[in-house]
Amino acid sequence: MEEMLKIVYWSFLDDETDNASKCIRIMDKSWETTEDVLAELQDILSKKIFDEIYNKIRMGAYDLQEAAFIAGFAQCAKFMSNGKIDFFPVQNSAGGDNV
Repeated sequence: MEEMLKIVYWSFLDDETDNASKCIRIMDKSWETTEDVLAELQDILSKKIFDEIYNKIRMGAYDLQEAAFIAGFAQCAKFMSNGKIDFFPVQNSAGGDNV
């Protein structure tokens, strides 16, 4: 299931519709802020250390973005199939779900 959702995610990124483009512009704008901060770090770090940090931040951001899309898509699918979503399930005092 997760692999299918990853395919949907990458398809979304390649989508040229107005709605998808708007979402992608929002994500790109957010990344621009990160790029600005990284540019400041580049001035004070060695190239090797900067490249390592840059790659970790970039891959972490991509992983986070992909995971958020997949989680949102999964919730939409759950809502469409069940007609409801339990965003805040009640938990017992031991941290487990109440039945």
